[in-house]
Formats: sequence, structure tokens, C-alpha cells
Amino acid sequence: MGVSTGQSKASAGPVRLALVAGADTMRHIGQVVQHLTVGLVDAPVHVTVVAPASVDLSNLPSPPVGVLTYDLDWFGKPTRRTVEAIGSQLAGRNIELLHALDGTAHSLTRKLSEVGDWPYLVSVLGLGQSSRLTPLGAHCKAVLAASMSIRAKLLSRHVAPPEQIIILRPGIHRVRQANCFARPGRRPAIIAGGELNVYEPFSTAIKAFADLVQSHYDCVLFIFGNGKAEHRLRVQAQRLGLMGIITFVDRMPQHQLADVFKAADVLVYPHSNGMLEMDVLQAMAAGIPVLVGGACVGDFVMDAETAISYSAASQADLTAKLKMLLDEPNNGIAMAESALAYLGEHHSPAQMVADLAALYREHIVRLQTVKVS
Repeated sequence: MGVSTGQSKASAGPVRLALVAGADTMRHIGQVVQHLTVGLVDAPVHVTVVAPASVDLSNLPSPPVGVLTYDLDWFGKPTRRTVEAIGSQLAGRNIELLHALDGTAHSLTRKLSEVGDWPYLVSVLGLGQSSRLTPLGAHCKAVLAASMSIRAKLLSRHVAPPEQIIILRPGIHRVRQANCFARPGRRPAIIAGGELNVYEPFSTAIKAFADLVQSHYDCVLFIFGNGKAEHRLRVQAQRLGLMGIITFVDRMPQHQLADVFKAADVLVYPHSNGMLEMDVLQAMAAGIPVLVGGACVGDFVMDAETAISYSAASQADLTAKLKMLLDEPNNGIAMAESALAYLGEHHSPAQMVADLAALYREHIVRLQTVKVS
């Protein structure tokens, strides 16, 4: 029979890793996952992505990244048979470690860890995701918080010992210099974006847009997103005579949204839903200034350093700050440059990959066994 000697060592060869995505993972952090998989190929790490069959994975470099898909039941969860099938396929690929890419993927990852006796890590991207981690599986080696406020939330809920909760900020590619107010003869483009689930903050943004129109500022105005408040917001815009001026645009994939921000001049982010504000991060990475209407989860939102804060309930405050940017575009350029410098220091894709590759190696333990007759 085989027994453990009690000795262990870190994996010396390429790590064989499975990145596990939930139903909403790719919609929220698709670009981050793309940067991660591309970088890990050179780490070197052998990567398999496990994701719902309904998710678009066309942006991943496959091959060399392997892909396994699974179906969800009526309740949006994988069945026991699905878990066993995925576990068998991962075992066939000699997987050594699992990484749940966000809290929505934790349940599946925990079950897979039990099926294959694999260690796993779990990333947490929102304040509310801490409730999805209870209980942590016995094989969980680390909880990766995307910001300091998320880590504080995890600590307050005693999800794991402090030494197991690690800050791991998402990496994102950025432009080299500010990309706003730099197109002669073109009207400035202002986007108010996010999930349109709360009426009042976005209503304030529409009223501020109306103020700009009444003050004869010649801008192109957009509302980006979907949500339960969308109909009321459209009615409000129509009532203010703005339906021919403000364009409502449905939510789009992250890689498309990144291109949109590069063609814009300002992002207004009226409300955070408690998840890491990837729209804000992408806008900053595109080189445009961001105005935020309240507290945010991401460490990258710092008033007067990387972003401009305004009161989400004050039409006058938002209007004044938009006019300031339009009247003095150098202020917006300076803010965008400051944000780009911060991202370069704290949200480098290369650093994200290096930090994760080190964690992967640290937490892979190969037990040396001897045969006892």
C-alpha cells in the first residue's frame, strides 16, 4: 500500500491549473481572464478553463488554453452528474490546482475539489460574494480579495483566517496617455454607465445632461447599460425632451465596451452595485476621466487622484463638474493621466500573472509516497 512520508515539495514542472468560471464571471471580468490566460501560457502554466456552455469564450487563446464546458440546471447550478463528469475530465488532464475566478464559481469549485482531492483558491470580486463562500472547502488554500474593502468584508465575516485572505488586484492593459478631449472638430462624448437597477442616481445624471443641453454645451450623450430602472429613465429622458439627444445603449461585452471608452471623453458612473467597478477600471485604462457618484469597491477610485467624486443626489454638483471638464479640458486630461499612472503601478497584467503564478506554485503540494510491503 502507499503511505505519505509527511514530506512535500512545490511543483517543479509546469503547473496544471483549472480556472473555474460561474454564470456571470466572463460578463464581469472577461478581459481580466483573457489577460490572465495569455500571461499564464508564458509562466509556464498549463491552463484549462471550465465554464458554462452558454458563455462566450471566443476571446480566450484556445489552444493552447484548454476548455471544458458544462450545462446548468433550471436553478442555474451544475448537477451532481455534471460535477462528476467535469472532475473525471480534469483528472484525465492531470490537473493539480483549481481557481474559482469569482464567488459565483465557488460552489462548483469546492465540489470539484472534493471529487478530485485538489487544492483550490477562490477570488472574490464583490462585497456580497462573501456569503457565497460559506462554508469554505477543506481544500481551500487562499481567498483572493480584489480590493481592500472586499478583504475587510471577508475579515468581518470571518470567512477565513487573516493570513489566508490575500489582496490580488485585477490586471488590465492601458493606453499610454490620456485619450480625452483630443479630437479637433469632434463633439465631446459623455457616457453615463453601469447597471440601471437603481433609478435615482441615473435620474440625477439625466437631469445633469439636460442642464448641459439647456446651457448650449454641444456634446454627444449616452446612457450605457440595462436594468429594472431603464424604462423609468427612458420615460424621464422623453419627458425632458432628450430622447433625440441622449442615446440609450444596451449592455455589451467587455472587449467592445473597452473600445467604446477609447472613443469617449468622460465616463459618469452614478452608482456602484457592490461589485468591483470594471466599467470604471476600463474607462481609466482607456485614458478618460471618470466621475463617480458615491463609494466604490475598487481601490482604484480615489477622489481628486484618479477620479472625481460628486453627490449622486445632486444634479447641480454633477452639472458643475461636467462643465468644469468641458470648459477646462486640461483638468480632465490631468485626471486621466493620474489614473493611468496608478493603474500602471497597481493593475499591471504582468504583475497579476506573476503574483498568481507564484501563488499557484506555493499551494501545489506533491506528496512523496513510498510503498510499504
